[in-house]
Amino acid sequence: MKLLGSTLLALTQASHFRAGTFQFTPDNTNIDIKRTHAWRRTKDGYQADGGCNDQHVINQTPSADVGIETCTTNSGANCGNINANYIVTDIEDTVSLANQYCYGYNDAEFVKPTEGYTYAYEGCCWVDFTDDQGGVHSSKAYKLHATINDVDNVSPDVKLPPIWYIMSGCGAQTIDLNPSDADGDTVRCRWSNTNEAAGGEYDSSLYPSLTLDTTNCIVTYDGTVDTTQTGVKPIAVHVEDFDAQGNVKSSIPVQFLATVWTPGIHPKSGNKDWSPYPEWFGDDSEQDELIEELLNDGYQQRQMSRGRRAEPSYCTEVPIWNAITPSGGSMLQAWGGSISFTVKAESQLSTISSISFSKPIGMTCSTVNAQGESTCTWNATAQQQLTKNHQVCYQANDALGLQTDYRCITIRMEAATTTTTTTTTTTTTTPKPQVVDIFTMASRRLTGFDMQGNPTFTASDLQDYGCSGRGNMDPYAHTLGRPVDEADKAIFKWKKCIQCAVAEYEPRKSYNYDENLDECDDMNGTIERAACECDRSFINTLNVLTPISQHRNYDGALCIPSGKAGNGRCCENNFTGYFAFYNANTFCCNNSGQVKPIGQC
Repeated sequence: MKLLGSTLLALTQASHFRAGTFQFTPDNTNIDIKRTHAWRRTKDGYQADGGCNDQHVINQTPSADVGIETCTTNSGANCGNINANYIVTDIEDTVSLANQYCYGYNDAEFVKPTEGYTYAYEGCCWVDFTDDQGGVHSSKAYKLHATINDVDNVSPDVKLPPIWYIMSGCGAQTIDLNPSDADGDTVRCRWSNTNEAAGGEYDSSLYPSLTLDTTNCIVTYDGTVDTTQTGVKPIAVHVEDFDAQGNVKSSIPVQFLATVWTPGIHPKSGNKDWSPYPEWFGDDSEQDELIEELLNDGYQQRQMSRGRRAEPSYCTEVPIWNAITPSGGSMLQAWGGSISFTVKAESQLSTISSISFSKPIGMTCSTVNAQGESTCTWNATAQQQLTKNHQVCYQANDALGLQTDYRCITIRMEAATTTTTTTTTTTTTTPKPQVVDIFTMASRRLTGFDMQGNPTFTASDLQDYGCSGRGNMDPYAHTLGRPVDEADKAIFKWKKCIQCAVAEYEPRKSYNYDENLDECDDMNGTIERAACECDRSFINTLNVLTPISQHRNYDGALCIPSGKAGNGRCCENNFTGYFAFYNANTFCCNNSGQVKPIGQC
């Protein structure tokens, strides 16, 4: 009887569903699943209180159940039914009621299956969709469907936007899903199919304005090929991580709504509740009237050949982030689980009216001030600190409804520094040297033996090693010829990595490196982070190689010149900050900072 009641609830709630995704983290016996939900406010699981409110955020109050999520093993057995609910973390209540939403997360746990499984949440229905030709598609069922093939794998994590606002008539509007993967697996994206997304599936004949960069997980909307000027489009993507053989370890649904609108609509006289956005989820009459008014005011687009339209001026007049705002993909440290940071945006035409966040439970962000700033503060719980990395995403809106790019950063948990004082005994402890450069990293991590006792490199082995390692770990020492072994190749790659980092930023500085976790702790986009990633990759390579005695203190006269030089270029990885050096005659650097064969970027 409980299942029937929950199912009926899902049916009544589903037309107000706005966005959702899953993330799975296993331990030895259980699976922790994090569910992300976004719902229309007042139809959101908080109806008893008139809709989600600030007290629910402060008190971390769970919503009422909004359906049932079901786990099924590959052999067809039920592996769990979980009541779907969430804890609201972010509220949009500054626009018309029909466009308001509640957004949040919640965790649940079930026993880890002994085989692969699927996990699904479904119901009826999505809001009406408008395709690129103006056709309306109603009563489309929705479905979130995850497939887990490796039950011991931590799945990718995505901080999805509750709603993606896209401007009519503007080309190449993008949103970077920015998936993170705790295991460091290769991650790619694809459009979801009917079995995985039901009525939200992608159809290129209906939505040619939408494309997906599957390598970098970036969705692009081209408003110049969309004949409509308003409406809602479904975005249903599956984010997948892969093992070394290219097998899918997990396939995770990410679904949200893209809403098309036309900037420039001015408030009507006396309308205190004016919003720059049309009523996508309410009565269409007001929206049609406003669009007609807009077109009469001179925003009618000129038709061009092949169905494309000229881009209006507002396409390039969106707000921008101020330099104090952490850049997308950067990492901030939360020492002892505590952190505070500020984001600031600037409008080219108006003022910044709000900044929307997708943030962890318990993080608070101040209302945007007159300078366009908001400060976020978080004191993570002990349980939250067990997860090393947490994502936060943000996007600013100005008073005309125009938006900045959607940025995501990583908050990294770091142990707090402590000082112990005793009044009876004075004890002096000599701390182990901090790893701050290639020399301290090599001395600490190149032990001469791997875990099986096989010989590997020590720091002393690198003096004049091969044809690349002239001197003692000098990245600017002249390379005398072709590498003589794999270690010599690694030295060459390290030298080029450092040279690229210094050329991009500035001379090397001491960095912060977590030896226990083998992770670089400085912020992306700095020389400290880039140099640390160069050194870390280099040392990790040497730790699985055995030095060849004849190549130590190598006679440079034996080196064979490498011949004709290629077209060398630097490529910085957007996520790690590592620089790869590549030959631009045969390779290219894609938008994520990965080197690929020419034609694959």
